Amino acid sequence: MFDGISDLVVNETLTRHDRRRAQTRKLLQDAMLDLLSERSFEDLVVQEITDRADVGRGTFYFHFDSKVDVLWSIGEERFLDEMAGETGIADERMPNQPEFYRYVDDFRFFEKNKTIFLAIFGRNGSQSVSNRVRRELAAKIVEDIETRNYFQSIQQPIEITAQIVVGLVTSLAVWWLEKPAALTALQMGEILYQTLHHQEPPSGTWQGSSSG
Repeated sequence: MFDGISDLVVNETLTRHDRRRAQTRKLLQDAMLDLLSERSFEDLVVQEITDRADVGRGTFYFHFDSKVDVLWSIGEERFLDEMAGETGIADERMPNQPEFYRYVDDFRFFEKNKTIFLAIFGRNGSQSVSNRVRRELAAKIVEDIETRNYFQSIQQPIEITAQIVVGLVTSLAVWWLEKPAALTALQMGEILYQTLHHQEPPSGTWQGSSSG
């Protein structure tokens, strides 16, 4: 039988262990991001990641299967999951021309997470990982088209619409972030909206998407 104090000690030990695991995982992810700011993903080897993170190879393989697995974990946990939590419009607050606000929110998110975005989609990234992230983004757009009536002005089968939107948004954002053109996220959203929807973006600023 365990008393209350013993139970508390065990729980605290497990919590500290989980925190250490999460910290080590983040160290390896951060090492990958740091290295990708300097050189191509294809040229990287696991030893460079462990050296930069200052952990052993055994520790690396406890957390990840390969360097691809590290970059995908960044794409899944620190890009897709974060993006889902920070962008989008609640159904009860849906404005007119919601696609415009979605584009603006996306560009703001990309700018805020520039290092991660370019590690995935930029010139030093991995084609296989960027394709996987794009597939996830396209699947979310298909879902939004089917359930929320987004992108109705783009007269294409929904799978094609999803590919067009994701391809243009990510490619345009790479150009914007790799070669800053003194354009704001709001301006980028306006340009993309006019190009894809052949309409002027809404005037003024909707309360769900701040200017800038």
